[in-house]
Amino acid sequence: MVEENQSIKAVSPAEDRRVARIISKNQNGLLTTQVFSDQCYLVPTVLFKQPIYSEFNEKANMYVEYGGELFEKRVGTYFMNHNLFRAVLGDSFYYSMNFSNLQLLKRFLVWTGKDFSVFFSYIADFKRFISRLRGK
Repeated sequence: MVEENQSIKAVSPAEDRRVARIISKNQNGLLTTQVFSDQCYLVPTVLFKQPIYSEFNEKANMYVEYGGELFEKRVGTYFMNHNLFRAVLGDSFYYSMNFSNLQLLKRFLVWTGKDFSVFFSYIADFKRFISRLRGK
């Protein structure tokens, strides 16, 4: 995809099952955006090894202030300044979970050697549902 379209410089899965469904249904399976997220991505390393990290764009103020000049803000700024995009795929999704308080569970997962990703994706969905109910 990156080789076929010179304006796409990053590819990501959707951030959860709900977003993947929306992209698949409403965006023909592909959403392009200049917003960069460093949670999960594939990029051509040649571009990202170049000096692209010192540009400025007022629109990049959408990224959180407390983080300072974050990697994702710098890449997003470069994308905005050069009309480049990240493609978000609707046929895949990822979950990011914090396991820092679950040492025993981590040991169990390593010991069993099984893939529990679907199980944890439902836990993440449930946590997001509860957060939305609480208004967070």
